[in-house]
Amino acid sequence: MKMKRRLRLPSQVEIESANCDDGERMYCNNCKTSMVDCHRSCLNCKYDLCLACCREIRDGSFQGGGEEDHVKLKSEWKVMDDCSIPCAFCGSGVLQLKCILPKNWVSKLEKHAEDIATQFNIFDVSATPTQQCSCSNPVADAEIVNYNLRRAASRVVDDNYLYCPTARDIQLGELEHFQKHWCKGEPVIVRKVNELTTGLSWAPLVMCKALREFTNPRVAKGEGRLDVKAMNCMDWCEIEYIYPTRGFLNLATKLPPKSLKPDLGPKPYIAYGRAEELGRGDSVTKLHCNMSDVVNILTHIHEVSLRETQLDKIKAVKKRHMAQDKKENEDAGGALWDIFRREDVPRLQEYLRKHSWEFRHIYCSRVEQVIHPIHDQSFYLTFDQKRKLKEEYGIEPWTFVQELGEAVLIPAGCPHQVRNLKSCTNVAVSFVSPESVPECMRLAEEFRLLPQNHGAKEDKLEVKKLTLYAVKNAVDTVMHRYRSEESTNKNTKSTGRKRQSKRGEGRGRSQQ
Repeated sequence: MKMKRRLRLPSQVEIESANCDDGERMYCNNCKTSMVDCHRSCLNCKYDLCLACCREIRDGSFQGGGEEDHVKLKSEWKVMDDCSIPCAFCGSGVLQLKCILPKNWVSKLEKHAEDIATQFNIFDVSATPTQQCSCSNPVADAEIVNYNLRRAASRVVDDNYLYCPTARDIQLGELEHFQKHWCKGEPVIVRKVNELTTGLSWAPLVMCKALREFTNPRVAKGEGRLDVKAMNCMDWCEIEYIYPTRGFLNLATKLPPKSLKPDLGPKPYIAYGRAEELGRGDSVTKLHCNMSDVVNILTHIHEVSLRETQLDKIKAVKKRHMAQDKKENEDAGGALWDIFRREDVPRLQEYLRKHSWEFRHIYCSRVEQVIHPIHDQSFYLTFDQKRKLKEEYGIEPWTFVQELGEAVLIPAGCPHQVRNLKSCTNVAVSFVSPESVPECMRLAEEFRLLPQNHGAKEDKLEVKKLTLYAVKNAVDTVMHRYRSEESTNKNTKSTGRKRQSKRGEGRGRSQQ
């Protein structure tokens, strides 16, 4: 009997539908990852486990957080002889297999996608461009005439230059060129974004005036809410990728209308800045990795003028902490960016773990614990630390200064940090490009393995769900177009036969 239960085919397993509304998100109670379809749920206490956690229980490698109660609970999970999993949370229930989507929904979608891929020879198409773009392999140590390139590193390899077209270039059909860089995981800088916006100004006084003009009078009495007219600042570049509501290549737009959408922005960031690097107390965004692709637009900068007494204090702090980085001090832009390549992440993590005691975190205190060197967002590498990183591990980031009106597009999986050289206002929008789906999947698995109380633990993006509905959207689009063309061809042939028949009848009558 036990062997028969173990040898049941997937088609023989009856899966009960879960009670889940369209606008509801379901998360695994153990690893906090989102559950798209099949999972296990306790019949008694409704404790939910994703299939990845169930697989780990069967393999004897159940993952979890570091809390004492959770570790104790984790040791009580086990698999019975009949392959069932008793609930260790309540101790009296059994985890039953359930599904969120309709029966055979995923298998039918997979079959349709494979049929389309076979019919149109999609399997024979390379995922990456076979031909290099026109701006690849620039001559080293020579002054680059191509203004659409910006040198950002000094590696031995040929990826030291970043593609940086103007917003007008993008409008004139540079999408394919952009994709050649984007699919390789390279950041892209779009210049002169502000030139294509319709009178949009992010100066503080202008913004305050705009808010006063569009404010509902009832707000002052506490009867209403702020009513502000939103102005579009996304006219300038890759609408297909970035646009939050109708970007054709933005997977985040493919969810059903009633489905709960991830919060991808836009989000403003306002911070002070100073050209001198103090080493401690700088205005920085520490090294981190976004859960998806991101575009960051520098909309306003303002240089801070300090009094002599304040300058004296800064000099004293610099003398105690570390020397000023002259190179960074001479830059006149708004923000200094360091973006690491995906392939350099393992060595970067190794360096941060090895030298964690050299870094300072909140209130200039030492970094006492490292759970994940990047997702902890506890490190900022100064000029000296970046130099040491290259000497010891042979890696360096793309380093460049973001000017006013420039948009930086960061691929998912590229760790990056920012230091404000002036007081800055930025607007950031997240998006999910098809090229970054594998990396988003990998990041989701990293987040799943973080401890229970980690700040990056929650699966806010739900990339598996986005991908599933993006495939469905693509299949429906292709099938609809194919059927429309087929119907048009049939109508054309039918109309042709009718006309031919009428011409024949006419000739017959004329001969009589």
